Order: sequence, then C-alpha cells, then structure tokens
Amino acid sequence: MWLSKHKLTLLLLGGMVMPTLLAAAAVPGKPGELRNGDFAIVDPDGFPAGWIAYGSIKPGAHVKDGLLLITDPDDEAEAGLFQDVTPVKPGKHEAVVEVKLQHANSNSAGTFLQLRLLPQGKFVQVPLEADSHEAFSTTYAGIEAPEGTETIRVYLYTHKKDTPAVAVKKVELKQVKDFTRVGLTPVIDKLKNLSLATRLDGVVIAAGSTPAAEDGARQVAAALEAITGSKVPVVAGGKIPLPLKQNVIALGSRDNNELLDSLYRQGFVYTDSTYPGAGGFELRSLHNPTGGNFNVIIVGGSDDSGVNDAVKALLEELASKPKELGHLLKLRVPAYTGEVDGYDPENFNSQMLSGVRWGYGWNYVAVQMALFTRLAIPSTPRNFYALPFPTPPRSRISRSSTPRASRTLPPRSLRPITTWGTR
Repeated sequence: MWLSKHKLTLLLLGGMVMPTLLAAAAVPGKPGELRNGDFAIVDPDGFPAGWIAYGSIKPGAHVKDGLLLITDPDDEAEAGLFQDVTPVKPGKHEAVVEVKLQHANSNSAGTFLQLRLLPQGKFVQVPLEADSHEAFSTTYAGIEAPEGTETIRVYLYTHKKDTPAVAVKKVELKQVKDFTRVGLTPVIDKLKNLSLATRLDGVVIAAGSTPAAEDGARQVAAALEAITGSKVPVVAGGKIPLPLKQNVIALGSRDNNELLDSLYRQGFVYTDSTYPGAGGFELRSLHNPTGGNFNVIIVGGSDDSGVNDAVKALLEELASKPKELGHLLKLRVPAYTGEVDGYDPENFNSQMLSGVRWGYGWNYVAVQMALFTRLAIPSTPRNFYALPFPTPPRSRISRSSTPRASRTLPPRSLRPITTWGTR
C-alpha cells in the first residue's frame, strides 16, 4: 500500500490500519455534501483537498488549471481517489462527473465512477467515457440508499490493466427524485469510431527476434514504402509499449515479440508456440485494443515457416497498393482440423475441439466466439447470438463442423465482435 504524505495517515492500532483525512476540516461544506467537487482547493503538492488517494495513484492525480488530471501509467495496480460523504439521507442519490481526455493520444479506457454504500457494501459503477480532449462528456451514476446507510463513498479510479489519462472538471453528488435516464440506461445517439480500417501512412513495424520475422519485416517495409512514399520504421524485438500511439504491423509470436506478448497477457491475441501451431499462420487485424483508435495487424506464426506464409499473405493484400487495410482474418491451423465435438451438459470441461485437452471456453456460448477467433468458422457468430436468446421453435444450432485446413474470410465480411476474454 502506498502511503500518501499529504492525505493519508496510517495509525497502527492492535494490528488495524485506520485512515485519517488530515485536510478534511479545512475544506468548506455542509454535512452530507460532497466537498471540493470542483477541485478549487489543493494542497501544496497539487492534490485536491478533501479527497483520499487510493491504490498506486501517487503523483498521478493532481490539479492543474482547475482540472483534476488522473494519469495511470502503471498497468499492474489500480489507482485513483475517493471521498466519504456522511451522513446520508435515505433515498435516491446521483453523482455527475464532467470529464474529457487529457490530450489527443490519451484514452479513458478503464476509468470508472463508483458509488458505494457503507456499511452495506452495495455499489454501482459506470465507466468515465471521454471521447475528446477538446469537449467534456457527462457521466451519471445513481444509487438508492436504504435506511441505515451511513456513508456514500465516491470513487474516481482506474482498473489495473489500463493506462488512461483523463481530466475531470467537476464532481457533484446530490439527492434526486428520479435518476437521470442516462444514469440508468446509456442513450447512444452517435456511433463511435470502430476503427475498422487500418491506415498505412504512419504505420510502424514491430519485428519479432527471429530470422523469419526480421526478414519479413524488411519485405513488408519495402512494400509499404512503395505505397506511402515514406520510410517505414522497423522496431527490433517488437519493443513497442502500450497504449498504442500509431498503427502497428507485428510479426512473429508472443515468444519473440514484446508487443504481441503484452497483448497476449491482456487476452487480445493468442499467437504463441502452440497456436496456430507448427506450419500454421495467421494474418489478423486487431482493432483498437488500447482505446486510442489504433490497430495492430498480426502477421503471426508459431515457427519460421508459419511466419513466412503470414508475410506472403500480407504481401498479397498490399499488392494492389491500398491506402488502408480492412478487417483481416486469414488462418491456417493444422493442429485443429478435427471435428468440433458436441456439447456435453454433464461435463463442465466438455471438449469442444478434437485434440484440445482441457476443453474450450467457459460455456457453449463463449465457445462459439472462441471457435471463430481461433478457427474462423463462419457459423459460430450466428450461434453466439442465437444461443442466449432462443425463440420458439428453437433455432437450429450447428454443433458439429469441420473447419478447412486453410480458411479465408473477405475483409469486413464479419464485423469484429467483443466478448469477455475474446476480442
């Protein structure tokens, strides 16, 4: 635990750790109201008075030009700040936060507003979604406090796997008669940028540290230079940090490419020494994994021959000299050409693919997207949507299919679908 020198004093009493807010008394406000929600009062280090540091925020939260800047460069721990509001009247309470991105290349992925009732522990949490560094977005979160509620704890924090950078203008907490509609059901009136196209100007190549990946990077760089007229940087060993700052073409696997290894650890890619397997390859587009509208084109293989074939597949895509690439999913997975086994409801680890020892997915719905992600079986996205919402008579679901040794889907024929653990 990090000990804030300006907000948090730890008193060790009988083995218990008790936080004491030193500056709370100096912050004006009435009982039951959120204090310093506009961050007008700061301590000498620039931290907002009346708030308590949470997790590993350290100096990553400070006030500048009237805005609370929350920056979380650490993807190994949660970070943020909170304030306890007490006493609490029974009824509906709603928090309103105005937030924007700190700069054009930052993102808000993994940043949340949480309201937690104490001592019950009940909470509601919504993402702080900022679409621009120029204009503020408004986030609402509502919760109903029953009799016996003593405190509402207001959190602004980030998940440990994300590295957002946002600017908060104001936080309000008030008792309301009815919740703002968007506080309960988001109203989507504008389609977000889905990053379906990968522009080739400004692209960077992340080359794995194998002969095939290094030679392939040179071939791809030459093809791109012929298209864009500009020299294309090649980063040895795939040493490109997250979050992404530009579109990237990554060659190799997580075993020899640091970028692919980082994405692998977050569940975005599966390219390693066993997938796609000996002699197999994948040419796959990964869309906007870190929230900055930048994509990764994966030119992957478990061995040199696989990487060589993935490079050939990419060069075929570049032969017409396009300015951008659409959705790509070209696979050859020799190890998984057996029939898909039927689902056994009595066996939790029901084997979904011949040759897969420990089963495939948590349930049959998740398995459909796992099969599509790894084998590109066209029927599985339809099954994914049909299984959770059957309509009488029940839709006929294909539970046995034999994928071809090499399967190619045309760009954009199937839109990228995101599920828990499968992107």
